[in-house]
Amino acid sequence: MDSLFASISDPRVTGLLITVIIGVIAGWFASHALQGRGLGLLGNMVVGIVGAYLGKWLFGLLNLSVFRGWGYMGEFFYALIGALVILIFFSRFFKS
Repeated sequence: MDSLFASISDPRVTGLLITVIIGVIAGWFASHALQGRGLGLLGNMVVGIVGAYLGKWLFGLLNLSVFRGWGYMGEFFYALIGALVILIFFSRFFKS
């Protein structure tokens, strides 16, 4: 039991958990921003998690530090933008 709490208190694990939670929320917001053109509840959650990493990577690649210093709210905006990019891509190229 001690090892479980020790691993959760590790900043890397905590950061990963926070990114996943923020990504899930951002995926849900992104699907609603695109008027429901999402991939279903589970799909949107996955898109949000992937979008969290994609958004942060894109902003880093473009050397933009727009949301730096915003804390979790900045992480949310990175995730939201990343999720929107993914959902727009899927809606454009994989229409059913």
